[in-house]
Amino acid sequence: MKDYYIFPAIFGYDVPEQVGVAFPDLPGCTSQGNNDSDAFTQARESLGLHLFSMERDGDIIPEPSLLHDIELEDYETLALIDIFMPPVRDELKSKHIAA
Repeated sequence: MKDYYIFPAIFGYDVPEQVGVAFPDLPGCTSQGNNDSDAFTQARESLGLHLFSMERDGDIIPEPSLLHDIELEDYETLALIDIFMPPVRDELKSKHIAA
């Protein structure tokens, strides 16, 4: 279990006034925002919750893909999302989340 993770995220702009976010290395880890700033905030929260759930369940957390290996559509762009897990773990354990 690591304390710091960084994963590539695909930001999609195919829906007006909405930014969709997907993590290609973490199926099911998605989020969205009303703009870039909101999307980054939501992406970090989604990443932390997803990784916490994987750690708790004993799942193997994959190594992140190399950016140049990720194929994008014309309406997509890549961003790196990082997360420091100790505060995420503390918060989620204190809430007894059963995610």
